[in-house]
Amino acid sequence: MSFWIAPDATPARVTLGVTSILTMATQYSQSTKNLPPVSYIKSLDIWMITCMVYVFAALLEFAIVYHVHYRRTISTVRGLITPTSTTNGSSQVTQGLGLAVPRLQRWQEAWLEFWRGDTAIDEASRVLFPLTYFSFVIGYFVLLTGSQEKGFLSRGNST
Repeated sequence: MSFWIAPDATPARVTLGVTSILTMATQYSQSTKNLPPVSYIKSLDIWMITCMVYVFAALLEFAIVYHVHYRRTISTVRGLITPTSTTNGSSQVTQGLGLAVPRLQRWQEAWLEFWRGDTAIDEASRVLFPLTYFSFVIGYFVLLTGSQEKGFLSRGNST
């Protein structure tokens, strides 16, 4: 949900992320408290660790978005990105790196434009995070139910 909150709302996004991490840690400790200790990793461990990684990645994504937003705000206020006039009279934004190869220039401009827009990172995350999470969920349950069925069939054949 934090991807839909504006980067200016730092307390809201940080509170949401930290609360989610603390909730995940509490759920993990409570769910493993009554389980017997084993030397191997359980499917519950995989599930909870992956969920924790996604929540932490969302917090990390906010840190990146905030950094880009802050850099853009500061550079606009201080006038670090200033328009310069070209020979034909049009205005163009001064950029730090000057690459002579046209293909690399297009890539550089696209990359700089992406990092200029803090909302572009949030918009990409709004799609990327759910897609990767739901693919994990589908893969997790396919592997989980597939291994149980395989174990059930092999026990049935041996008796």
